[in-house]
Amino acid sequence: MFGKKIGDLSKGVFFTAKVLSKVEKTGSSIRNVLYKEYFERGVEDYKLLKQALHFALETTRRYNFLDHIIKIVLPKVFDEDFPLLIKSLLRIATYQIVFLKEKPEDIANILKPLILIKLRKSDKISKEEVFTHLFKVESLIKKEKIIPETNYVERLTYTTFHPEWICKYFIDLLGLEDAEKLLQNNNLQKPTWLRVNTLLSNRKNVASFLREEGVFIEFDEDFPDVLRVIEEGKKPVTLSNPYKKGLVFIQDKASCAAAHILDAKPEDFVIDLCAAPGMKTTHIAQFMKNMGFVLAIDINYYRAKMIKKNMKKSGVKNVEILCTDGRILKLKPGKKPDKILVDAPCSGSGTFQTHPEEKWRLTPSKIEKYALLQENLLSSAINLVKVGGEIVFSTCSLFLEEGEELITKICNKYSVEVVEKEVEGGKVVKNGWRFYPPETKGFFISKMRKYAEQKS
Repeated sequence: MFGKKIGDLSKGVFFTAKVLSKVEKTGSSIRNVLYKEYFERGVEDYKLLKQALHFALETTRRYNFLDHIIKIVLPKVFDEDFPLLIKSLLRIATYQIVFLKEKPEDIANILKPLILIKLRKSDKISKEEVFTHLFKVESLIKKEKIIPETNYVERLTYTTFHPEWICKYFIDLLGLEDAEKLLQNNNLQKPTWLRVNTLLSNRKNVASFLREEGVFIEFDEDFPDVLRVIEEGKKPVTLSNPYKKGLVFIQDKASCAAAHILDAKPEDFVIDLCAAPGMKTTHIAQFMKNMGFVLAIDINYYRAKMIKKNMKKSGVKNVEILCTDGRILKLKPGKKPDKILVDAPCSGSGTFQTHPEEKWRLTPSKIEKYALLQENLLSSAINLVKVGGEIVFSTCSLFLEEGEELITKICNKYSVEVVEKEVEGGKVVKNGWRFYPPETKGFFISKMRKYAEQKS
């Protein structure tokens, strides 16, 4: 919790509720809202930031289960005109009682100063109803059958905290046992992975620098430029000197695998077709030892500016940034890239561990739209790359429509073939490799080679 004093606890819970309310209202990510709110406070309280993030993530992760309980005890919370901040406070309080086994009277003491202030202008709920809710929740969870079990899909949606359609998708794909394991893994904490910038340092030295600041790491066995954080110091890695100096970046191991599979050489001409914010672009530059040429493409001007910022921080000098739509990119005659990375926009279903808010927003129709966008980007990449050139396609998605099935469609439609290659750390699947939670993000990567120009 947020310290031991009631005042500190109240401030921490209120801060978290404010963040969750803005996330629901704006559709932004928890992290973006949290960091914005935190830095606007002008207070360097890393403990508050860390605990607020934890509570925001763990509460959001269980929204369907928490809302199921709240609807039984206090259904008016889900009226359209009910105060969003009070709803967020009740969700956090319900999470604490149900999952942390906090006593209702303790939660009531924490909420009391907040409720007295926030309910002055509200006629939707009284403070008595709020406090009664807490004790009713405790009474309810003591009953045996709190989870509806009309069928195994509905049971899974409440025990793994996922929308019903996602549960059904993975049950149909993997079977009940493996689906449950995968979905439960989405609820586990993912390790923090670091990518060493070999243009400025090496893994051994970076590890030593981090240890001096209380950050303990271990070397990854699969990729020689990747570190796993075992224990953070009093401050996050992002405030360490190696991070500030660009010697190391926070980048998931699965994300790092994309540049390793692309395996660009110093003499290559490479296009990163969806480059922002530049993590994979700068990683590619490392493989090329700052030689050759990388063309970094992104359609979003503000995100493209982040590539430039990360280039400067990394010491990367062989990259040119172009803000345009990768689907319509045209090159001068005779300019054919050796390799292209298509790290395409996707559903983000592989990031539910760190962005649980996304699973409540995702729909099957959104996946269809992403798959079409990905196909169009791959079509452009195939037309651009030279014969004999290679394309690496990656998405942080668990869905076949954004992975194996899409690549089958592409290979049937265009003059490309899948390149089979041994990749440490990833699981070989049809048309490529997959990385799974909880060790990494859910990630799909495929490598293709163009064997002929496409016939008109």
